[in-house]
Amino acid sequence: MKMGFRNCLTVCFLLLYGICYAQNPSPGGVEGIQVWLKPIIQNGHTVWIDGNGRLLVMPSGDTLSWLNYQPVITPTQSRAFRLPLTPAKLPALTIFSVSDTRIPTEQCIWSLGQGEQGLLINTNYRAADLTGNYFFNYPADRITGPVIQSYFQHNLDTNQNSYLLWLGSRPAQPTIPVEPYSGKLGEWMLFDRVLTPSERQKIDSYLAIKYGLTLDQSTPKNYLNAEGEVIWDARSMLDYSHRIAGIGRDDKSGLNSRQATSSLMPGLPVVSVGRLQSSNAENHRTLTDRSFFIWGDDDGPVLWETANQNGMDKLKRTWRGQWTGEDAGTESIIFYWDPELLPPPNPGNQYWVVVDTTGNTQFTPEGWWAKPLELKSQKLLGSTMPHPQNDAKWAFTLLQAPAFFAKTWWKAPPCPDNNEAAYGEIAVRLMGGKSPYRMVLEQDGKKLIETRVYEHLWSDSTLKPGIYLLKVTDSEGRSYQQQLLLTQNLWQNESTLEATYTLSRHTLILRPDPVSPEADYTWIQPDGSQHIGNSLSVTSPGDYLLLTREAGCLTEESFRVLQAENRAKPIELYPNLIAPGGAFRLIWEEEGKANLQIVTSTGQVVYRQDLLKPGTYRIQPGINRPGWFVVSIRQGEQELVSKLIVQ
Repeated sequence: MKMGFRNCLTVCFLLLYGICYAQNPSPGGVEGIQVWLKPIIQNGHTVWIDGNGRLLVMPSGDTLSWLNYQPVITPTQSRAFRLPLTPAKLPALTIFSVSDTRIPTEQCIWSLGQGEQGLLINTNYRAADLTGNYFFNYPADRITGPVIQSYFQHNLDTNQNSYLLWLGSRPAQPTIPVEPYSGKLGEWMLFDRVLTPSERQKIDSYLAIKYGLTLDQSTPKNYLNAEGEVIWDARSMLDYSHRIAGIGRDDKSGLNSRQATSSLMPGLPVVSVGRLQSSNAENHRTLTDRSFFIWGDDDGPVLWETANQNGMDKLKRTWRGQWTGEDAGTESIIFYWDPELLPPPNPGNQYWVVVDTTGNTQFTPEGWWAKPLELKSQKLLGSTMPHPQNDAKWAFTLLQAPAFFAKTWWKAPPCPDNNEAAYGEIAVRLMGGKSPYRMVLEQDGKKLIETRVYEHLWSDSTLKPGIYLLKVTDSEGRSYQQQLLLTQNLWQNESTLEATYTLSRHTLILRPDPVSPEADYTWIQPDGSQHIGNSLSVTSPGDYLLLTREAGCLTEESFRVLQAENRAKPIELYPNLIAPGGAFRLIWEEEGKANLQIVTSTGQVVYRQDLLKPGTYRIQPGINRPGWFVVSIRQGEQELVSKLIVQ
């Protein structure tokens, strides 16, 4: 047989037009699919099967790859996967494909044609009708990375009846400057009609959940199950529409995803039914049919907030998840996190996962749940989660805190009109200790409350605004103490301070503006120490608070003092001693684009990367020889430097 590609392997399997998958699961529950190619693992290799489970021979040389713990195929560029579709009259068509390339050149993902002539071609840049000479371009941010692509067309030539499909390559004609595909290929689907928007949305949802992909949310787009029911409400979850992923089972779709992560950022987090396995197929735990847990994040930077609460800081990024279906949590659910993608905790602290099981993203005491992360699987940290309720919404994030600590909430009273006493309500949740607890609340060195607490949640509604010291000891002798700054709602006569100040070579003198002769001022410095007076001499950077007491009202203002930028200063790398081929974490907190490069001791550049926004970056420069290297970051006129040791 003469073929348009040298060394091309033809798969001699004929798919008959009109083949019916209706008795089997169909993608998104949409019936009438003509061709459904799925990668599966067989004898340690990934092979293509059709929708009826029949094997299509894998071209020799293709390799096993993974996308969201699902097998995908990385085709060999020198060999074309060519599949006859005979006979196949197509009055119209809809095609879906899943792909993931990290190379920005234009590459052919699939093509339909006859003989050696291409009729339709789909690349990572565009889809084109080569007979009508028209095309449409994909968004620039979808050229690389994992994506779902769909293409539909009306009024095809019904006289054509011998189509050929090329996956990862294209026919010899016409000659166009498009390279063979270099990346991962997931499922490929062909319908002989133009699907309705609802049908396309159901298939998009099926593929997105299976492969950990995020549907375009520039216009809120719900995720649907095979029955058309909403399993991710895009409008109510609009603020958490980044890196959407999910686990779930939908028998009508043939979907059974028991462990998942976002393919846009694998490892933050991974959610698994039971213990995480090397692949979804190896995870034999069960979910109930039509049950799902889908989550997304708010795109906050992966950095710690600075909270002035004994170094107990919450991650700036928050996730929100939606449970749907009956008995959604019959099996244990474990959240895993890749520590190489996280900022390290402060000395003496550890990672905690925090969940508000009511879905309140303010993490209120009623739904607040926390558990420390432990080394679980494949260098991942993890924790078993609470049993979910049907149709529950969860908010969750990470916290760095000691092994035993108290989380406090303060419901502030309004400022009084006539100097009368105002009382607020405090709630304290104790984490990591063992009851009963001895709790002491002091003010100015005097005990105001001393009590024994048998539950993990304690509250009191008899406290006036002020500065307190909370001391807690558990039954095994572990202790924790925390300074509490209990203030009132902001008063209309509050003084005005800037949000940030810059500390130069000279001492910075700060004063409220205006200074009220009737007010008492207390400055809380980064180390927790207090300074009383209407001015403060600042000599070190950090986060500060100003407490103002006037007319029976105690208010607070926060501000940050920054160190003046130098031409060159060190960068913190974690760790700063890596093995050949290893990686390190970089904590980057600056807004705006910056350029990172790594050079040898002789000045040769060995690695470059752009830092586009604040966050925790995992840098793997691919340095395979021992030695010392210089890491530098340039942003405008500013330069930051550090030495990196490879050993």
